[in-house]
This record gives sequence, C-alpha cells and structure tokens, in this order.
Amino acid sequence: MSESKQYAYEDTPRGLVVRTFADERDLRVSGPMSELVSGQDVSGYSGDWIFPPVPIRNRVGIAQQISPEDFRDVESAVRAPGTKPKKIGFNVTSAGYNCRNYAYVSLVTFEDRSNVDALSVADASISTLRAAIAVGKDRRVANMIASATNVGTVYVPSSALNAGGDAIAMFNTMISNVTSASGFRPTRLYSGAVAWESIKTNTFAKNACGGFVTPQRLGEFLRLDVKVADGFQAELVRFGGWKNPCDDAVFVSVQQGTSGNDFFPRYGCSPYWRPPGVETRFSVQQKTNYSIHSDEVFADSWECELVLDKNLGAILKGVNSAQANGV
Repeated sequence: MSESKQYAYEDTPRGLVVRTFADERDLRVSGPMSELVSGQDVSGYSGDWIFPPVPIRNRVGIAQQISPEDFRDVESAVRAPGTKPKKIGFNVTSAGYNCRNYAYVSLVTFEDRSNVDALSVADASISTLRAAIAVGKDRRVANMIASATNVGTVYVPSSALNAGGDAIAMFNTMISNVTSASGFRPTRLYSGAVAWESIKTNTFAKNACGGFVTPQRLGEFLRLDVKVADGFQAELVRFGGWKNPCDDAVFVSVQQGTSGNDFFPRYGCSPYWRPPGVETRFSVQQKTNYSIHSDEVFADSWECELVLDKNLGAILKGVNSAQANGV
C-alpha cells in the first residue's frame, strides 16, 4: 500500500474492511493479528528506543517546541510593595511532521496453512513483517542521528578506545557538554555494535564497572539508560547491503516523558497515526488470493521520526580511530 492511496473503513458482518480506492481491493483488518504484531518483541532493535513512539490525532501536523534555555534564567521573585510581579515567559516554536505509510506483505500458501498449524504460520508471517518494519526504522534512525544537522555536536575520539583511550572521560565530556548547551543532562546512551566491542574491553570502562562491562553496569556508573545494538541486528543490515553509520559510534540524548502529545523536553520522538477504526499502532490486513492459492497478509504502520531539539543529542563517531583535537 502506498501513501498516495485513499482509504475508507467500514464495518461489515465479517469485520472491519479497508477499501482502497486505487485498486478497489477489500482487505479484512484482523484485530487479534494487529494486536499480535503490535506486541511483537523488537527489543533488539533501536529505532523505537532512540525515537520513542507517541500517538497523534492527525497524520500530518505541527509539534510544539519549547526552548529549554528559557527555563534556566531564574529571576528574583521578590516584589516590592506597590509594584507589579516580575514578568517571565518562554518562546514556543514548531516543527512539522508527516506520518508515512510503511507496509509489507507476506504470502501464506494454502499448502502451508493445511500442512502445519495455521496459527504458527500466521505468527511467523507477522514476526517477519514486524522485523522488516523495525529494520527499516533502524536504518532511518541511524542515518538521522549520524547527521550533523540532527545533533547538537559531533565528537571524535582523542584516542582509539581499543588502544587504551579513556572511554569514561569521553562519555563524561559528552554528557557535560550536552548539559551545558541544553540545560538538561542526557538520560540515554546508545552504542553501535562495533563500538561496544571496544568499550567492553576498555581498561577505564572495566575499572568503572568492576572489571566486567555490561550495559547495566555502565549505565549505573554514568547514570544513564544504556542500549547496545545487538549482533543480529547488525547482520541484518549488512546482508541488506547497507552500512550502519552508527556501528562505530556512541550517541547520547535527553529523553523523558513519552506518553500522549507532550513533546517536552526530549531529543526526539516517533509520532504515529492510527486510521479510523484501527486501535493499534500496527494494523494487519488479510486478503485471500485464489489465483495463487494464498492468503496475503499485510502489516503496516503510519509513522515518522521527529527531532524536537538537536541540542539534546550528541554523537561520538569513529570510536576505534584516534583523531586529533577529540574528546
């Protein structure tokens, strides 16, 4: 399904039906399967962790941006007799967003459905579709945070971590600089798979973590939530012919509340839209195609990634290479 198509939803005796005006096909929206795909475990992927999903009312709209700097200048609240109270305020800007439709289709043949458990086949198809959508989001997110236009600062290491560079000092410098620039201390640290191989064997990181570096121990020491891109995810993107620009990078960001339409304060979020009649973030539609003796299973979502304040994010690139004038 492409974004240009127009959709109508109506209730019928066989359930909610999607009518696409572009090709006049009817797709049965499956509530249980939609809940299943929305509940799939994609913890190994990083897109939703870096840009937390936020439900929105309209597919296209404007998000408010409130500058954190406006809350750092604390003026005296003392009021002299007969005078007016101090007047304070803050600036509000906006950023537009447009949720695009990301969709895949999987075929479940009549032969497979009759020879094995039907639910197992459906579950496997849904898992494949959900993983494909997650990989696509990880690619978009990695490209975004690796770009200098989407982060407050791009750092380079003063020495390679695999050659004895001080990983903890570099991370603390990033944390301090983001705090100074934005007024908020980073709350999350994301490491690429290649970068983590050096971090977990780095002498300074091992000393800070009691000799054995794990995301949990490093997070406790730095007072951050730490996530590492796992090897399975890295292999998926490599097989797809795409080099993850964050494989050898470390990214820190400020992320706080993620519910409702509250966009403040956080580095970014992932607005997602639900079409009328669809209650889950992901929807699954089914259509029987008798010409090829198969059930077509569609899984799709309407979402995008939105950077709300680039000063709340920073990235350290090239962890395994020593560079002059780095952190």
